[in-house]
Amino acid sequence: MPKTKKPFGFDDIYRAGLGALKKAAEEGSAFFEHLAAEGKELEKKGKKSVKSLLGSFGSDVKEAAGRVEKKAEELKTDAETAAAKLAKTSKKELKELSKRLEDLSKKVENMGPKKAAKKDKAKAKPKAGKKAAPKKAATRKAAAKKAAPAPDA
Repeated sequence: MPKTKKPFGFDDIYRAGLGALKKAAEEGSAFFEHLAAEGKELEKKGKKSVKSLLGSFGSDVKEAAGRVEKKAEELKTDAETAAAKLAKTSKKELKELSKRLEDLSKKVENMGPKKAAKKDKAKAKPKAGKKAAPKKAATRKAAAKKAAPAPDA
């Protein structure tokens, strides 16, 4: 299997820098100046690449942000419309329910006194089974007295 190059880590870059300093010290200031110039050139290229990437990325982000903002406004408008409809519907339904409640309350009030009056009449009326029997007994006693002759006469 072929080995893949691993990316340079911080330690690798640090050691390379130390090695370059050692070589520059050994070979003189001309080599150091050569390394600094190459580093500066590499830095410029890196900055250009980063700016290019950020520029295209930035425009993509701005475009996406614009689309998201537009969708958010549409959703906000839809939500406000739905809330307004719900509020109107709720007010209308609340009025209808209040009217129905009033109508039912009136019906209950009208039913209440009639039931109470029926209960009062039922209490006031003698029950046929209990009071009718003594009247018949009293009638029989009166009839027996009329039929029997008085003992003195």
